Amino acid sequence: MAHLPETDGAHVFPDDYNERAEFSPEELALIGKMMDTALAECGVSAPGETAHALGRAVIRLFRNGVRDPAVAAQMLIRSFKRA
Repeated sequence: MAHLPETDGAHVFPDDYNERAEFSPEELALIGKMMDTALAECGVSAPGETAHALGRAVIRLFRNGVRDPAVAAQMLIRSFKRA
């Protein structure tokens, strides 16, 4: 995998490819809402390497109990916000 520049949040939310999980349809729908909100709030376009890193960060937050899309986006803005 290509190294991502530090401004894309990858240094704060590193890869976790070895951690695979199954999600229910309801969980996937919520993760999708979290991702859409994070993309919009951070000004990140998908697809792309930064969007991919943002997606990994969203999943990590979800695994750690964050379920509110607005809260997740606020947690990610500092690392991923585009000017």
